[in-house]
Amino acid sequence: MMRRFFRHLLRCLVKVLCLCLVFALLPYMSRLLQTLWPDGNAQVVSQILSRNMEASQRLETARVHDTGVMESHVDAFLLGQVQKVVIHYEYDASLGLDLTKVQMRADGHTLYVTIPEVEVLLDSLTPTSVSRDDFWYPLTEKRRQSLLAEEKEKCRAYYLEGGEGLAQAQAMAQTALENFIVQCTDSLSDITLILLPPTDTDPDAENTLRKE
Repeated sequence: MMRRFFRHLLRCLVKVLCLCLVFALLPYMSRLLQTLWPDGNAQVVSQILSRNMEASQRLETARVHDTGVMESHVDAFLLGQVQKVVIHYEYDASLGLDLTKVQMRADGHTLYVTIPEVEVLLDSLTPTSVSRDDFWYPLTEKRRQSLLAEEKEKCRAYYLEGGEGLAQAQAMAQTALENFIVQCTDSLSDITLILLPPTDTDPDAENTLRKE
């Protein structure tokens, strides 16, 4: 019985000593890892960000609400205009980033993050009123849906190809991604995070986000 007791006591003492040793070495582990694995911290940050971005997938940076009017005319030989449709609508869109397209590169203790182009993450076009003159050529539901789909594509293209909200959405995307990165890596240190514009390859244009 005494031997078992002393063995159990010895095991407990060894465990306690190991724990004390681990806690005593914790403050020096970060420096040791940096010496043995220079890219370690940046690689860890990259892996953490990749997991969070894969889980989130999308990051909304701006919302658009607009109204518009579309007209459609159908002419027939000899008869002239046989159909006229006027649709008033509301267009709503969510602009942001597809986080799966974010590119990252670790270089020493610096992590470069390239921002992708802003995309329309989700949008909808809702008719508010429809007027039509189609006695000779009645408007079918299929054609109505086709007209709405075409107008929706035009609205989407407008905001992605230089619309009023695009520049603002891109600027907001940078801020939103910066906040996202800081939230994901707030507990890590000795890392410089730099954001690069979508098509930027010039190091002089880098935007340093955080350096601890």
